[in-house]
Amino acid sequence: RELYSDDARPRRQQWQSGEVNCSLRTTCMTCAAVWPYCAWCGSVGACMKSPSELQEYVNEKAQWPHVVFGQDEYRRTFGGVEGISTSCGSWIFSPSSCSIVKDYCTRFSYTCMSCNRISGCGYCHTSAQPGTYPSQNLCVAGTHSGEILFDASTPPCSRSNLSG
Repeated sequence: RELYSDDARPRRQQWQSGEVNCSLRTTCMTCAAVWPYCAWCGSVGACMKSPSELQEYVNEKAQWPHVVFGQDEYRRTFGGVEGISTSCGSWIFSPSSCSIVKDYCTRFSYTCMSCNRISGCGYCHTSAQPGTYPSQNLCVAGTHSGEILFDASTPPCSRSNLSG
């Protein structure tokens, strides 16, 4: 059975010719589906050509991490040294990791305090304003710099509304 991409051409043929256009993929899942050519940068909510350093880092691991952090982002968020030298703070490269990371913090969403006790989670308080999304209080996956985004069309939680 042949797998087809967004433009209905055989995916294998696209990959062999190097024609994968990462920027056309607007969700973590559709982006990670074409790893190792593309990877999802959760820091900005965009699919990007996966850097060779990310590919090498992942290939050296016995068990793949759900998120590969940039070294600076890891240090600011968790302390210590881990990750790769990259401008993206958080890379996701496996389709299953998209949902695992996105859903990880939601189980702690009942209070801000319980959410903020979980490493890698922050509580987002939003208020309804005319022409905006409805009021929500959510426990979301994130880093020191802010929420990890999983869809290019979903606005991030405002930094002033993020606790964690």
